Amino acid sequence: MMEPTGMKWSEYVKMKDDPDIYLKHMCYDKVNSFFKNQSKTRVWMETENPGLGGVTPIDMIAMGRYQKLMDFIENCLEGNRP
Repeated sequence: MMEPTGMKWSEYVKMKDDPDIYLKHMCYDKVNSFFKNQSKTRVWMETENPGLGGVTPIDMIAMGRYQKLMDFIENCLEGNRP
């Protein structure tokens, strides 16, 4: 698995390959900005989250619910309750 690359949203959109990979990296980057530790970020992304209905963030991306996930992440980073 590749690690987050620090790409911006506009760069992700331009990619022609599998968009799920780039969306996953975008979410990793956002969460990693909080934890500042890739191991903790990976654990958070792979753990079922009750705030997401008991689904892992990676599964949210696979289901095409990345916008809900990004909204959830941004609310958490801003200190808002989901």
